[in-house]
Amino acid sequence: MRNNGRFDFLRFPRNARGFLYYHHDPELPPTAGEIRFRLTTDSDVAGFKSGGDLVGPYGVPWAINLAVLTRPCYEAVRKRLLEDGLIEPGLMRNILEGWGRKYTNGHGICLHYLEQPFPAQLSPELYLRIFTPHAIGTVRRRLRSPYPGGVLLRFERSTLPEHAGTRTVVLRVLKIFEPLKAVIPGHDMRIPEPKEGDLLQTRSYGGLIRPFSINLDKPAKTVKDIGLLYPQVCGVYVLEAPAV
Repeated sequence: MRNNGRFDFLRFPRNARGFLYYHHDPELPPTAGEIRFRLTTDSDVAGFKSGGDLVGPYGVPWAINLAVLTRPCYEAVRKRLLEDGLIEPGLMRNILEGWGRKYTNGHGICLHYLEQPFPAQLSPELYLRIFTPHAIGTVRRRLRSPYPGGVLLRFERSTLPEHAGTRTVVLRVLKIFEPLKAVIPGHDMRIPEPKEGDLLQTRSYGGLIRPFSINLDKPAKTVKDIGLLYPQVCGVYVLEAPAV
């Protein structure tokens, strides 16, 4: 079992019983499908509806996404999903032939749309996978926060005056999972402690305190793939063969 917040491997819960099943929110793109584990009290499938999904430490459902399913060890699972009509043959073919080769280790939170909430550790680095019907990418960015801890974040288009006329995204803190405490020696407390509902603050290399932001018109190489999500905010998804 993988903890989606820190990406450490955790032992699968003892005596856990239930059913593996395919989950896909119809409001999300087809690439957002995943295998989940529904906990039940016994092996009777009648108890499926009354059961609950297995979740990680930060409340995110345990899941195997379609990109990870490209691994050879999941060939039988892919075959079953296709036979049952749960995924389109063209979608899986695109993933296997193009995107799968770029997604070999399965680490990192998978984002399918810009404003998708995701769990993260505030220190030291934000690492995400971008997985859409038309492209796949990665995002790496130092958060430069003196307050390590687990939080639920969300990207959103900036409405701040200083970002007017640009395609800039910011990070909003939706939930704090554990008490945050500054741990950097000599920290002057100038960076405000993250608060639920507020934008995440950070310090620039020049020492200025300001909201964490990414300007998609002039992005650094390590974060430019966030732009793959930007046109999908309105919920328009187009399935295209990826460039290989």
